[in-house]
Amino acid sequence: MGLDSVEIVLGLEESFGIDLPNEATVSMRTPRHMVEHIIGHVPLERGDGCRFQRSFFRVRRSLRRQLPTLGSAVERDTRLKDIVPKDKAPALWASIRHDVGTPDWPVKIPWPHFFRPGPRTVGELAWYVALYPAGQTSFAAPWTREKIGLQVRRIIYELMGKLDYSLDASLVKDLGVT
Repeated sequence: MGLDSVEIVLGLEESFGIDLPNEATVSMRTPRHMVEHIIGHVPLERGDGCRFQRSFFRVRRSLRRQLPTLGSAVERDTRLKDIVPKDKAPALWASIRHDVGTPDWPVKIPWPHFFRPGPRTVGELAWYVALYPAGQTSFAAPWTREKIGLQVRRIIYELMGKLDYSLDASLVKDLGVT
């Protein structure tokens, strides 16, 4: 197990208040394996839907209102740098946040820079919004399947800088975990 793997396991144990035995961590080859294992070890309650999907549609609708020349061209893989200049991004985000009227969205977004990860596409921006509600440093119990999945994504993002991927992505091949 490499350093990335150890840090992810420690993040999972700390976030969920559980111990992950070595046998379990070796079998976790995808984020979905992590989520499924954790589901079996924490109190679970029914969720209220997909936070990412709600975030994506709200971001897209507001982008279309803020930048009417885009029309229907805003999709999940639309690159942000193609639709808004980097220097205008913070002001645009403030307008989107105000337009949507959602105070639990983050006040600031870490726009990507040479050495700093950040959302590069509309889909990644929606993931960031779903992962980092304003004023919330982590998700807390009671756990839902969605909150567990979001916390796993958050740990992977903070360690690996990856935002938009399938839960079935290989930790090693697709996400670069060592």
